[in-house]
Amino acid sequence: FFFSSRRRHTRLQGDWSSDVCSSDLNTNVYAESQKGTQISLEEMMKFLGILFYMSMVDRGEYKNYWGEQVEDSLFGGSSLGLDTFMSLRRFAYIRKNLCFRYNVSAEDLRQDPLARIRPLLNILKVRSKRFVNLGRNVAVDEASVACRSRFGRHLIVFNSSKPTGKYHFKIYTCCCSTSWIAVNFRVHCSSSIRDRIAGVIGLSEVQQLQEELKESSEVRKIVLEVTLPLHGTKRVVNTDNFYTSVQLLESLRVSGLYGRGTIRQNSKHFPK
Repeated sequence: FFFSSRRRHTRLQGDWSSDVCSSDLNTNVYAESQKGTQISLEEMMKFLGILFYMSMVDRGEYKNYWGEQVEDSLFGGSSLGLDTFMSLRRFAYIRKNLCFRYNVSAEDLRQDPLARIRPLLNILKVRSKRFVNLGRNVAVDEASVACRSRFGRHLIVFNSSKPTGKYHFKIYTCCCSTSWIAVNFRVHCSSSIRDRIAGVIGLSEVQQLQEELKESSEVRKIVLEVTLPLHGTKRVVNTDNFYTSVQLLESLRVSGLYGRGTIRQNSKHFPK
């Protein structure tokens, strides 16, 4: 899993080389500014592999993945500790210096609060749809991730009804209705559509999309933006009554999609 096989390492490095090299370069620039040591591409690949492993095996705080594991003392034997792949100190060092875009000005952050990680988000948007075999139905809804960090104050929204926490990040997602895998997403923040998808599609396409959405409401803009990779595919977009409206269904039809959803009876243009 941690790319110990040379053949697997070569294949993955070929798939991810431009993306990982970019983050490795920015991370090293930041580490150098903090008078730290350089991080190799292989170390960065191992670091990402460890993050994937942590997302699948939950041990709580990241320090719990190193040293003697609880299973060893309970059942005997040797479980998977990460000491053989990377030391805890080195992992913490890379985690501290991880950087996706180093040269970010205060003006950039005012225009786009996610400017520092926008390259990472663009990579995910470009690549996620390549590896999903979508069915006919997709769903658009929002997901929330609880957070009260002051560093994310420009992104955090308040909603007392959310079960994960009153303060959270809000992410609008378009997912496959069968596998629940996200095809596209948009993080809720005060940014322009040019900032969000300029690295995902061409500038001419961005300008065309801006013109098309200029007269749309904010809710319709969200649905049309996150379903952008599916335009013209005749798939069915399922929404709840927060998103569904007569205008949205017409907009989806023009974009080559169908729509299905619950609707509020006092919605504008709703048939009597």
